[in-house]
Amino acid sequence: MKRRLFGILFCLGLGAAPALAATPPLPLIRWQILDFPPYHIVSGPNRGEGLRDQFLQTLIAELPGFRHEIEVSGAERQTALMRAAQPVCTLSMLRTPERESFMHFAQQPIQLQLPVVLIVPRAVAQDNALPVERNGSVSLGGTLALGKLHLGVVPKRSFGPSIDEVIAAARRQHPDSVLEFAEQGVVAGLLKLMQRGRFELALGYSLEVEQLRLNDPSIEELRYFPLTEAPALVPAQIGCSRHPDALRALRAIDAAQPRLADARRRLRDAYAALLPESERTRYRTLLTALGDSPAP
Repeated sequence: MKRRLFGILFCLGLGAAPALAATPPLPLIRWQILDFPPYHIVSGPNRGEGLRDQFLQTLIAELPGFRHEIEVSGAERQTALMRAAQPVCTLSMLRTPERESFMHFAQQPIQLQLPVVLIVPRAVAQDNALPVERNGSVSLGGTLALGKLHLGVVPKRSFGPSIDEVIAAARRQHPDSVLEFAEQGVVAGLLKLMQRGRFELALGYSLEVEQLRLNDPSIEELRYFPLTEAPALVPAQIGCSRHPDALRALRAIDAAQPRLADARRRLRDAYAALLPESERTRYRTLLTALGDSPAP
């Protein structure tokens, strides 16, 4: 009897060994990032040290139940991957009604940031061609409606629902006022084309533009104008496709949010430290009004 029982257990053990060896790999999440200094730095001596690069590494450490790959891709490719329900997630897509039709977003933003501004070459600003209001802001819709200046944009890049709607309306009313150009480093390529006179206006974050100018002295001095159509602050949220593994990762991200509080504070303070002084003061004032207390 003992010999028979040993034989049965031995056979069971042999049967269990292949099962252990065949344990399926952890689900893969492909993180999509843009070539987008200072948020993501994808080349050079500071590679991987962007503001959101550091947050992403902290986030990945909180998601041990997944394998992670980081891929550099453009806005058009990110959108295509999301629409195709590939197992992809990103830190850098703003939440819009269109994107909610093929993506899901984390419950809590990783950061509140200042909205985009209108970027104008100094020579154009000095020509008084812009309808600048008393408070120094400019209406994007009003500017494009004049039909004198042209806006260069990157395909599929969103600036938030309010600005996106202004651009869409301008396309309908004045089709030649908005020009699309294949992206070259999100906004770097646009600035080069603007300097060549292909268009006179661009949209972007003053923070990203000034970082580009630090590394590329050929980019001329630019002027920034707040937009009347822009909100005071814009939430940046983690977004994932509707692939089952991506949705599981998003649930894990929501569960990890309390453990990410310090990482969010570090991201907020590092972002504030890089802002031009006038914008830094405005940013801190806005956060304080919301009950937040950014570092001095």
